[in-house]
Amino acid sequence: MMLLSAASGAWAQGGEPVEGLDIMALSPEIERLVEQRVHRNLPQSAVVRELMDLLFGRDGLDIAYGNSETKTAVETFESRSGNCLSFTVLFVAMARHVGVEAHFQEVMEILSWDRRGDVAVNNRHMFAEIETPSGVLQVDFLPGVEKRYRFVRRISEERVLAHYYNNLGAEALAREEFEPALEMLSKSLEADGRFAPAWVNRGVAHKSKGNYEEAERCYLEALRIDSNEMSAAANLANLYQSQGSEGKARPYMKMARRHQRRNPFYHFRLSLESAAKGSTKETILHLQRAIARLPEDAFFRLELAQAFVRVGRPKKANRQINKAIELALPGEESENVTRLAEKIRAGIAGVD
Repeated sequence: MMLLSAASGAWAQGGEPVEGLDIMALSPEIERLVEQRVHRNLPQSAVVRELMDLLFGRDGLDIAYGNSETKTAVETFESRSGNCLSFTVLFVAMARHVGVEAHFQEVMEILSWDRRGDVAVNNRHMFAEIETPSGVLQVDFLPGVEKRYRFVRRISEERVLAHYYNNLGAEALAREEFEPALEMLSKSLEADGRFAPAWVNRGVAHKSKGNYEEAERCYLEALRIDSNEMSAAANLANLYQSQGSEGKARPYMKMARRHQRRNPFYHFRLSLESAAKGSTKETILHLQRAIARLPEDAFFRLELAQAFVRVGRPKKANRQINKAIELALPGEESENVTRLAEKIRAGIAGVD
């Protein structure tokens, strides 16, 4: 499984907008609504509260969190949903429209993981920050996460655009649309050539197309720019291992080990290796570690259910099956989960 690097947030710094940065453009409809609902003559903290009421209030836009697609300010407004990047772009654009100097702040830690197709994605985060006479106000849009960030920084308008196109590239990669992905990643690097995550994702795109030399170059460039970009190290190690170059892979695997231990898909892979060796107890341990890091993955639950069947624990297996069905997304995933669940339950009948 390849590792993508994407952000669920965007970043910016005060100043003149970057040419072509239309992701923050507001439509006449948005501008009219902001003018109607937000009073510029109030203290800045009150203006921010009115903006928040407009975005989240029941009589406002009632924006909902969604981490599947990256959107412009207008697209977020029209769909009433967005990930952290999409929301923050809309909020900052609105704030600046009414004269509030809002900035974008990047959380440099990896906060979560998810699966998109056959790739794992590490998600970073961002939020908006506003300096007022009485102190700094933070506007954060990430439900279910304790807001104690260790490493935060304000970044440039160019980096905003780099994040935006990098996310679009990662989303295209998850759909196995490699040429559109490379186009988006090129735009990301045109905006900021020192944006390491875009180099990582470009490497993933080239590896998927069989361009191994170019993939290697991209991963090495990401590490040259940022020696802490462990997704580059992990992908590079996997690339070398796939070519049978264990010696070249070893130092990068060592670099990535701490990073991988936080990755649920690393533990999932170890569970599969344990299962192949017939070590079911070890399989269960690794699957439990994967689920602890990504509890919403339905397929981890089904794998754990099968392991419980093998050790004669039908009640525990059924609990995991029920949870998997509950977690499955509507549509194809739900159908696949239901089909696999039925097969596992047929095996449970034999255990009982």
